[in-house]
Amino acid sequence: FTTNVIEEGASQCTQMQNAFSQQCCYEPMDYSTPACSLCKRADIWYEINGTAEVFFDGLSRSCTDVSNSLFRKYDEQNGFCDAARSEYFEACCFEKCDICQGSLLDANVEVAYNGTATTCLELGVRFAADIVQAGSEECKAAKSALFEPCCYQSPFDP
Repeated sequence: FTTNVIEEGASQCTQMQNAFSQQCCYEPMDYSTPACSLCKRADIWYEINGTAEVFFDGLSRSCTDVSNSLFRKYDEQNGFCDAARSEYFEACCFEKCDICQGSLLDANVEVAYNGTATTCLELGVRFAADIVQAGSEECKAAKSALFEPCCYQSPFDP
């Protein structure tokens, strides 16, 4: 509107508001209640596959866009939030591969992985940044090769 110099209250402004407000505008959310989080089930948070595309609001959109839209427009208790989770959770959300399966990462241990010398810390960072899903073949192979050299149980204090 600013590039077309359309002023508030002008008939052209009113026409544009009537034509597009339904698609473009929403009431700001009251943030005293938790916002809708697409990749949260019960009290468990999952990762979002930001590059995945789904059909949302009449368009093909990234899961990141869908998640952001839900967070801005709906609260956790809204029925639309539950419906959107049911519709998009499988396509957009996943559990990341945890090579240490809840144990601790021994960061400075040097290992060879996929033919490259590296440290467990570098691999841990890579697995945290990449979209490697729990249960995938890559995750299973990594756990099999890296759990023993890279992971340890926290010692108990007697």
